[in-house]
Amino acid sequence: MKNSFPWSVSKAAFILGFLFLAVLMEGQQSPAFKSTEVHPDGSVTFRYFDPSANKVALALEGVPKPQPMAKNEAGVWSITTAVLAPEIYSYHFEADGQTRLDVMNTNFVPNMLFPGNRLTVPGTAPQLWEKNAVPHGVVQHHFYTSKIVTGLSEGQSEYFVYTPPGYDVHAKKPYPVLYLLHGWSDSAEAWSAMGYANLILDNLIAQGKAKPMIVVMPLGYGDMTFVSDGFRAWGQR
Repeated sequence: MKNSFPWSVSKAAFILGFLFLAVLMEGQQSPAFKSTEVHPDGSVTFRYFDPSANKVALALEGVPKPQPMAKNEAGVWSITTAVLAPEIYSYHFEADGQTRLDVMNTNFVPNMLFPGNRLTVPGTAPQLWEKNAVPHGVVQHHFYTSKIVTGLSEGQSEYFVYTPPGYDVHAKKPYPVLYLLHGWSDSAEAWSAMGYANLILDNLIAQGKAKPMIVVMPLGYGDMTFVSDGFRAWGQR
């Protein structure tokens, strides 16, 4: 089955995770709880409801191995991390060896192979990726027809463009352009949705540490069949 657009993969995974939990909770009463709780010292408590699971673990970005969680009498699994540095973290749960998303957190990672949720641990001072009180640029989403990239539905590819605050399309002096490529398995929206590149540029420009520039964030694959075939799609070429 072909995907209409690359980012539909992570959205589909989120929906499937939600449906899984809905089925799991049918006929069961879910206790009221927060799935993530960031503490003042920077540690985080994660919680996941699955009374029928035998084993649940937290897979957290930056931690080498999934960490086992403990279950209470209500069927809620939990774990409190060590103190985490201010950062944007991705995570998911593993219930009896199966990847599960946090359906109580609508902030998800736009990744085509490894979808997850994201969580921000704030710092004591404003961070570059935070929406601070500075002028903001604009991020626009564009589609185009590609005759080169294989595996696209109807040949439709995509890219995002950041234009800085006060952008003047008629400026006499051209703006510098940065082409920002995502990492392996990420989608075109990764830098804006997960990396907050637009907010980082807004803050750097406001601080005089970066010049106003245009940033183009394209979908950077030549063959999209890896989404369905994994590494096999490229190993035969």
